[in-house]
Amino acid sequence: MKKLLTVLLFITSLLIAQTSEMQIFPLMDPIDNNIPESFMVEGAENELIMFWIDSTDLHMSKSLDEGANWNTPITLVDNTLLLDSLNDLNALKLKSGRILLTYKHKSHYLIYSDDNGLTWSEESELQTEINIVRKRAVRNSSLTQTNDGKIWFVYNRLNLIYNIKSDDGITWSERDTLIETSSIYLNWSLPYYGYINSHWNNVLLLICQIEKEDTSDIYELTSYDSGKTWSNPRAILNDGINKKRPRVLKDSDKSLWLTFVETESTTFEEYKQNSIYYSKLPDGAYSWGVPNQFTKYVDFDGWQNISIVNNKPYITFTSNRVLGEYSLWYGIAEETNDIIHIRLQLKAD
Repeated sequence: MKKLLTVLLFITSLLIAQTSEMQIFPLMDPIDNNIPESFMVEGAENELIMFWIDSTDLHMSKSLDEGANWNTPITLVDNTLLLDSLNDLNALKLKSGRILLTYKHKSHYLIYSDDNGLTWSEESELQTEINIVRKRAVRNSSLTQTNDGKIWFVYNRLNLIYNIKSDDGITWSERDTLIETSSIYLNWSLPYYGYINSHWNNVLLLICQIEKEDTSDIYELTSYDSGKTWSNPRAILNDGINKKRPRVLKDSDKSLWLTFVETESTTFEEYKQNSIYYSKLPDGAYSWGVPNQFTKYVDFDGWQNISIVNNKPYITFTSNRVLGEYSLWYGIAEETNDIIHIRLQLKAD
């Protein structure tokens, strides 16, 4: 049989580096059949703390030199015996210094640390729904803290957005409905990935993904009464290219940072490119900035999260840019540039 050697080259555009290149997270072996999730938060002074899910386990590692070196990983949650995979990871450092972690296995759980990750609480179940069947349907959650100190755990179930709130991250309110079915949505699918945050004058913003027919765009709603009522959705990024998984956070300058994924066609007909973008809404501004492309690898970049660490917007994400295997990467919006990545895949037919 004749052997045909096919070399597939996936080449991204070259950006002239300004300060740094995209970094691979070195403490996780690549995984073929599982897309890991990750989140970075600020620890003690100049300390980075990385959290990541690897199938059934939740791990943590720290760096004291901006990611050049990382400590030996610590396993925070081990579900290996249950064979119960974890997903839907959120991490948030509160104004009090407490670090919250939420994740899902069947239902959503929370652990917290008051000493920058040296010790952790026992896990507690978040009372998102009334029974295990409904809890299993909860997905696409987010965890934020608004100007008034309120902590919001926002989630989607059956295409409706709900939330529970807390003052300290330990005691939580009963479930409340953020968005109900109404005529303003017409034939739209209701929002996914709802994110609550405060903007100027303590106005609440709900950033969400809404699907209409074959498109998926990002919208914002505003509330002037602490979330009791909301404005009609206003498209903030709707250029006809599908946008998904919005993630939002505020920095110490009160600017909001938004990151999302666009799915685009490539010169290889059988391949789609998932690229991560970010946009910024400065304090007092009404319009988001023009989106900037954060990753340029032609294949899969996604499952991104954004967090403010040392007042810089760190984006962690998953990519298969090394030999087609999934691994974790990270960089800083406005500082990190993607470089050329070439993946060689040899096939014998």
